[in-house]
Amino acid sequence: MIKTYKEVSEFKVAANAYLNGMAKDALYIPLKRAVKKIDGITKMETIEDELEDYRIKNCIKGDKEAIIYKDNQYQFTAEAMINLKRLLKQKDKEEIEVELDYFVKIKDIPSTIPASWRRRFEGFIFPEELTDPEEVEEVK
Repeated sequence: MIKTYKEVSEFKVAANAYLNGMAKDALYIPLKRAVKKIDGITKMETIEDELEDYRIKNCIKGDKEAIIYKDNQYQFTAEAMINLKRLLKQKDKEEIEVELDYFVKIKDIPSTIPASWRRRFEGFIFPEELTDPEEVEEVK
């Protein structure tokens, strides 16, 4: 399946948060397998390396070219930050081929999962359409 870098990144962040904070439930193994496969996608690594290279080359540097790193983030001039945001928008749209081989059945999806995570998991470990058309009430 084809996904954008942004979609894959958001899935990966949500999946890792879920794996680190939740008990081992019906999603644990599919999420673990999906993250492992995504970590092995060369194009993801290439984009992440390009973004990190930009950050390192364009962040504010102190005496002796030491990188200024505050609150776990690089510090940038306004111009460098604008250029970084442009680069991120460009990279977010890049398409990535993702081959995942395990989906969770709709009936096995825990009801405790927040809607924002459900959306991020759709098309990765959940089917694209989480709602059974027969279950949808007609909006009047």
